[in-house]
Amino acid sequence: MAEGRLTPAGWTLLDRVRRDVIALKADTDELREARAAVLDGIGQVAAARNQRAMDARSAPPAGLTVVTILTGAVVVLLPFLAGAAPRGAALVPLALMAALLAAGTYLTIDIAHPFDGAMAVGPDAFVELQAELQRIDGGG
Repeated sequence: MAEGRLTPAGWTLLDRVRRDVIALKADTDELREARAAVLDGIGQVAAARNQRAMDARSAPPAGLTVVTILTGAVVVLLPFLAGAAPRGAALVPLALMAALLAAGTYLTIDIAHPFDGAMAVGPDAFVELQAELQRIDGGG
């Protein structure tokens, strides 16, 4: 995911499970409804996986990072550019504002990498899903 793509093994597994479910004989209405529900669930998993693949390839606009850094620097430097010379306790709010702008800039840069970095979305949900699908596929 960090490279912006999913492995084909997940799609292969989903297709295999879908084929196996379709191949099941459903002699009663109850079995047909259960098979339809499972196929619906597999469709939802496939849709979620497809959305995750699109999210892995997405990125904020290229200029967003540059604009964020420039505006942050201007906001911090503006009092000095306007001729103010804060001293002592007046520097505390300025330093706090600079720290908050730096944190916001870092977060802006970090969101450009949704599956890599400090705020990365992990594969835990899909790893657990894969184990569940294998359990279902194995009949256990």
